[in-house]
Parts: sequence; structure tokens; C-alpha cells
Amino acid sequence: MGNSESVTIDIKVEWENGQADVVHAGKRLQGEVIVTVKEMTDGSSIKLIISGKERVGLKIRKRDQMVLTQAERRFFSVTIPLAFHEQRRIRPGIYKLPFSIRLPRSLPSSDSHPLEKKNKVGYSIQYRMTAKMGKLYKELYFDVVSMPLRPENVPCLIQPTQHRIQSMGLKEEGQVLLGALVRNSTVGRGKNVELVLACRNDSAVNIRCVEIQVVEFLRWTLGPKPETTDVTKVLKTVKSVELPSTCKAKPRSEVGNISTKALFREIHEELRSRREPILIRIPETARDTYKGRLISVWHCLKITFQTRSLTNNATAVVPIQIGTPPVKRLKQQMQTAPSEAYPMSGMIPVAPGELSTVPEDDEEAPNDAGPIVIAPDDLIILGSASIQRRSDPDASSVVTAPPERVEVEVSIKSLLTSMESSVNDYDLIYKYLRDRRWAKLFSRMPARDYGQIISNVKVEVDQTRVAVLLAPHVNGGQRFTCEFAAAAVKNCSASYRSVTTKRLLPLCVDIKENHNLLLKELNEWERIATNNEFEDALQGTPIRQ
Repeated sequence: MGNSESVTIDIKVEWENGQADVVHAGKRLQGEVIVTVKEMTDGSSIKLIISGKERVGLKIRKRDQMVLTQAERRFFSVTIPLAFHEQRRIRPGIYKLPFSIRLPRSLPSSDSHPLEKKNKVGYSIQYRMTAKMGKLYKELYFDVVSMPLRPENVPCLIQPTQHRIQSMGLKEEGQVLLGALVRNSTVGRGKNVELVLACRNDSAVNIRCVEIQVVEFLRWTLGPKPETTDVTKVLKTVKSVELPSTCKAKPRSEVGNISTKALFREIHEELRSRREPILIRIPETARDTYKGRLISVWHCLKITFQTRSLTNNATAVVPIQIGTPPVKRLKQQMQTAPSEAYPMSGMIPVAPGELSTVPEDDEEAPNDAGPIVIAPDDLIILGSASIQRRSDPDASSVVTAPPERVEVEVSIKSLLTSMESSVNDYDLIYKYLRDRRWAKLFSRMPARDYGQIISNVKVEVDQTRVAVLLAPHVNGGQRFTCEFAAAAVKNCSASYRSVTTKRLLPLCVDIKENHNLLLKELNEWERIATNNEFEDALQGTPIRQ
């Protein structure tokens, strides 16, 4: 139950920059729980529970009716003990119990998508503080803004899409190839995506221009069962983007005279050499790219050919990651070591404040402010595989059990299980690298396990980052080989195979002897896209195809 006539509980928070009910991930959340005791009352412990959860609601058919079914997963929880006194009674007074905790860096932004608000159909990512004293409690909901994206650029170079051209009479007119390079595939809201396009028209049809859209995909599910809802939203459309003269139609006699490999080379050279990109501004209303157990949000640039002759206009898709804009840093700061870029909090536990207790006949009313309770990092629980469901025609809510702290076995199998329910795979692996037991496991794992870790990273752009993060620690440390690089490339998203190859090539200590292991995993386009990097790494040694 909430407050009573004799005891009231309130929560006051020092919000960032005076912005009520909003705090940034990675920042300190601090305030005080205020307990007002109006008359002598039984003693009890007082604690503050801070949590974040995914909540979804769908209507699914059961027999002859549509039934609202809800599911929740609490992915973040911390319980902060503020005061203990269960043996004696508490005298009247106002008790202020200060608290402070640094929120995890990897928390996702608060979000919601109510399709049918009155029926609770939709999803939300929400955060709540609950101050409890026995059966009494006070709740306060607040919003979280995710950490700024990392300042590093991870380009996305997609293989040129090949489109067979047919006229309205279904006559074959040749093919069109469109290549795309996004120089910054991680981009903040309100910032520009830098897109470079290269087209080769090997057909008898004029390609007039392209249309570019920023598309947002939302999906929520009830968990392991297949019930899902999908929503596609076009956030922005840029029409009539002109392409270079190479997209003009050819005489029919010249169609098909150039090999696909030669066209690939021309496209790659144009993507590399073009200096002025197309700038696509990401709307401020865009959500964070997020992959959770119940909720997924992902984004792409959709590029559509505009012609007068095609039966249906061909398209190409480039994945991007959207989030809170990165913070500008000095060059020296950007080159700091990972341990400095992601510092562990220096928080230390402080003894919880004591409530004043006296015999029942003492009428003095104190107004105490106890010592601040700084919650240590080890109280925080991130990630949970536990999903609660409730199905009822009149369902209004579902009670979510808090995630339990479980001692994780140091093994690749348990790591992959943890990644399934983690909030951020990169941050999880970074955390494990700071543990000697896990570092030892990573140093001894075979290339197969290294590749499996990459394939289980949920956000595509983070696959390259995780591959580079782990590279110095595998194979005994500082002995990264082409076998490991090949395993990473084989298991990462097709959109990032080229950039992953480029990032890992300089790390391979056996590149001259075993570069063919890596080449075997690359298709024709990827070999063309990485040819210069192979030549630089081999330093004059012939490339063995």
C-alpha cells in the first residue's frame, strides 16, 4: 500500500540541469528519501529500489476473442538499503535519508509506442524508483537519456545491389548496380549521415534520380513465443537526389559488354574518391537503435531508383545506428586507453543512516538528515532472461519480478547466454575483460568461439567493435592471427564484413603467411573493397588468391 495516516514517504531528486524527471545514463542519480512520522510507529527497514523494464502488450486471438496479453522484463535493478530498525519503535519526526548512485552507462533511453493506449497495446521502456518502509511505499517514474554514442566512426560499405531492368512490356533491358558508403553509420539525433552513392547503369533505361528515406522499424514480442507486432515508420524522405552521368541509358548494342567485376571496381573507386557526400539529417524524433529481449528498434537508409520504365523501382538498404549525439572531445582524449574511456565508478559503501528511536513517552520530534548512502556498483544487476506474462481480457498490469544476481560460470556458453539478455553486448564483454578469470578464458579460446561471440552481438555495428576489442586478448594475447580474423569476418553482418576486415588486417601477426585464410571468406566485392589494405599489410608480398 502507499502512505498511511501516521507515516508518509516522499522522494526528492536533484535532477540534471533542473530538467525534472530526466537523468542521463552514466551520470549520478542522487536525492533523498523523506520519511515523515506523525506518531509513534513500529520500526522497519527502509530501502530504495531503482529499476528499468521493458513492457509490451499485444492482442492475440484465443478461441473466439482477442485477448490482451502483456509481458515484462526487468533489465536493470538496484536495491539501496537506507536505514534499518526493526526491533524498536520510531518516534515522530522528519527523517531525510540521502542516496547517490551512478547509473550504468549502457542503459537505453526511455521510450514508448502506444498504438492503442486505452487497451494498453504497444510497448514501453520505463524507469522507476520505489522507496519502501515495510508495507508502505512511494513510487516515482523518471526518464533516462542514453549515453552519447562513441565518437569513433564505423563506416558501412554495402556490396553493390544488382537490379535486373524490365520495361513495362517485361522486356529485359539490362541491369543497374548501386553502391553505397555511409561514412558514419552511428549517428546522433539532429546530426547528419554522410552518404556516398555510386551507380553504374548497364541498361537501356535512364535512371533519373533516387529517393532516400530514413526508416525506423519497431518490433515487440511476448518473448520466446512467436507473437510479435511490427511497425515501420518513415522518419524522413529526400526526393529527387540526382545521380552522376554514369547512370544514363546505354545503346542496346552496348548493354552487357562490361563484366560485373569491372563494374564493381569502378563503383568502389568512385565511392573512395568522392569528396562531397549527401548529407541526410536525422530527425530529433528518432528513437535509439535498441535490441532487447522484448523490444527491438532498428534503422536504415532506404535508397530507391526513380525511373519511368521500371515495373517496380529497385531499392538498396544501408543499416545505421541512431542514438544520443556523441560529445565532442579533444584529439588527445579520443586516444585514451579503454580503461580510461570507460572508468569504473569509485563509489564506496557508506553505513546506512539510523532512525531515531526512543521510549514511547519521549515526545521530542527530530528533523534528521542521515549520512548519504552511496550505492556501490556491485549492487547493480543488469540483464535478465526472466519474462513474466499475463493474459486476461481485463488485464491492466503485470507484476515483474526483479532480476536475481546469479554467479555466471566462466565459459563461452554462459557468455553467449548472458549476451542474449544483456543491455549492451560491447559493455558486457568490456566488463568481463577486466576480470582475470574471463581474460584467461578469452586468451585460450579457439577461433571458432571468437567467431561465435561476434555472431551473437545483437547490434550490427557493434560486431566490428567487439571483434577489435577482443583481438589483442585472444591466442595468448598479442598473437592475433588470420584464422581469428577469418572467423570474425565469417560471422559478422554482411554490411560490415569489409570494414571488419580492414580493422583486423593490421593486427594479424601472420598476414604474409596466412592471408589466404582471410581471403577465402571474402566474396568478389569484398576483395575489391579491401585490396588496398591487403597490399599495405603485405608490404610487397604477392597476394595469394
